[in-house]
Amino acid sequence: MLNILNAINNNDLNEGRRQLELINDSLLNLTQSLFDGNEELEYHRNELEGKFFRYGLANQSIINLTRGNSFNILSQPVVMADVFSITSITRMQIESFSMIFYLFFDEEPVDLLKFRYLIYQLHALQKQSNFESTSVFSHKKNQDIISEIEKIKNLIKKHNVYIEAGTKMQKEYLQPNKAKQKTTYDILVKTNLESKRIDELWNLYSNHAHSEHISDRQFNTIYKIRKSTVPECSFALTLNSILTTKLCEYLRKNFESVKNAFENLNLENKILIETFNSIGEKK
Repeated sequence: MLNILNAINNNDLNEGRRQLELINDSLLNLTQSLFDGNEELEYHRNELEGKFFRYGLANQSIINLTRGNSFNILSQPVVMADVFSITSITRMQIESFSMIFYLFFDEEPVDLLKFRYLIYQLHALQKQSNFESTSVFSHKKNQDIISEIEKIKNLIKKHNVYIEAGTKMQKEYLQPNKAKQKTTYDILVKTNLESKRIDELWNLYSNHAHSEHISDRQFNTIYKIRKSTVPECSFALTLNSILTTKLCEYLRKNFESVKNAFENLNLENKILIETFNSIGEKK
């Protein structure tokens, strides 16, 4: 626990990377235990394993990026961390975290979670169906997607949430303009994390992803004035450790095979998960 606090307080990148690597390894092992334990996932959790695996891959990208990119400037070798790619991936991780919670772990009736998953599917399929068909193969693929859209719509129309909704809301359900019906902030509020702080970071990191003026100002501060990327890299490692340990906890609470797999983790991994989980919670 002292190593964790020292790494955070002293911006120790080597220790921060090591800790996130151990946490990420735990996440992937716990996810694998769903398959090993023959867990039968409910319909609305069909994408759970894939989302967790992709989350782990993105964590590894963040870890690698904090080590710095090696390249030449004016024939001089340079090693420099790309803070803006790190923050853009972290922004994606916040969005992924909120979507995972929204679809799989929100403490709502399972029937509502299944409805959310149908809307989530329909939104994606309708977007995909709007892509221009430029070949016989893509035209055939588009027809398959249109057929799938109709099946999803029929399932939505049979659902109590749809049946009990007004006409305007029913139209929105059949033509959703977003994959999730709640804002990232509203979802984060329910996770017991420091939701306001994480939402503020998501907004800040969005400026980096969109190359807006805040990112210009931060570039000047980081690369021209301070000439150090260490604080930003260290903070990204801490934030992603917090989010990842929270996902480990959701898995442990919801699946018996994961509970057993968690007990088989080594002591340091358990302490990392429990400590970062505590650091990220509302005080």
